[in-house]
Amino acid sequence: MHSMQLRNIDLNQLVVLDALLRERSVKAAALQLALSPSATSHALARLRELLRDELLVRAGREMVLTPLAAEMQPRLHDALAALAGAVEPERPVDAAQLARTFVIAGSDYTEIFPLRALSARLAEIAPRVAVHMRHQRAEHVDDLRAGAVDLDIGVAVSGYDDVRCEALFEEHFVVVLRRGHPALRRRFDVERFAACDHVLASPRGGLGGIVDRLLGERGLRRRVARVVASFASAPQLVADSDLVTTMPRRMARLAAASLDIVLRQPPLDVPPFTVCQLWHRRSDGDAAHRWLREQIRVASATA
Repeated sequence: MHSMQLRNIDLNQLVVLDALLRERSVKAAALQLALSPSATSHALARLRELLRDELLVRAGREMVLTPLAAEMQPRLHDALAALAGAVEPERPVDAAQLARTFVIAGSDYTEIFPLRALSARLAEIAPRVAVHMRHQRAEHVDDLRAGAVDLDIGVAVSGYDDVRCEALFEEHFVVVLRRGHPALRRRFDVERFAACDHVLASPRGGLGGIVDRLLGERGLRRRVARVVASFASAPQLVADSDLVTTMPRRMARLAAASLDIVLRQPPLDVPPFTVCQLWHRRSDGDAAHRWLREQIRVASATA
């Protein structure tokens, strides 16, 4: 940004710009800033004129950032956070009055664990806080860096100096079969497990996983007869067929409450995985963001 442009923009306009680029919606930004949609729209028009860029453009039913806006967003957010920290003493978050939208990336698994418990908690202590879930992309670290999401709930990542990772809880795998499945008439060993037709839940579209690797180490292969995009749909297919699936235990137990299915320990030593919350380091100093992370910790304890 040239010095002439900077002289023409006041701090309030930068605050509005930060909200617009984060929310990607005039209405949502206006709600967060306690402004009218009309005032926010006029501010966007003024910013477009000053910066000589559209900043936000419509793509179908959504608004997306221009390349300039995407490049500017993380730097602008960091600068405003640093400025706020320099001139304002930190105050405890008033959960009852906090009005903010948080975008969290995850899978259908994390939409239930721990976000089901988190949702109930927020309804009780912070009714004005909104949580928008977004499908976790392969480029989820880039989404954190760009500010497209506030938090990512999934498995741990390493090798990124600017991304924080905090363990929440450990999850184990179970095998799910319909009650009365032929494979259960005798000892459910690894050979009988491998001989079944399998449902693979693959949110990112992969065609194999840890089970295939472990079977391969024993000289065995399984037939993946169905591939689905969500863990939630896998037990639905299993309940009405002779298919089997290997899935996280918490979600399997939830499905077993309404489906005629049984859960068995895998006849393989399938390692557990750790569910983590990840965020970009620029949010370290954001009191509301730290508050949300604490609520997720509490919710995870009951997940």
